[in-house]
Amino acid sequence: MSNKAWHISYISAMVGPCTATTEGGDMAWGDGDRYSVRLLDMDNDGERLLLHIDPSVVDELKTYQLIGYAIHHDLPYSVTRWDEFISDDERDAHPSSEVMQ
Repeated sequence: MSNKAWHISYISAMVGPCTATTEGGDMAWGDGDRYSVRLLDMDNDGERLLLHIDPSVVDELKTYQLIGYAIHHDLPYSVTRWDEFISDDERDAHPSSEVMQ
């Protein structure tokens, strides 16, 4: 199993089932139109991954749990509001942003 598949499995165990995906290989967890956690596949090849945690949606304890997971597995991560994380220009260039806002 690929590293990406392991990450998806463990993140899902922590925050619940994945609720959105994109053709670009990105995954998101959340409810409705508010996603709490995203696993961004920067090149759509499963090699360059980034865990994005939105603290305006994720509670503090879950945030620390996800950060610990990311550090333990050498998975780059960001803890920022999604609208602060991605600029308008990046949103246009990153197709997953349209699906996962």
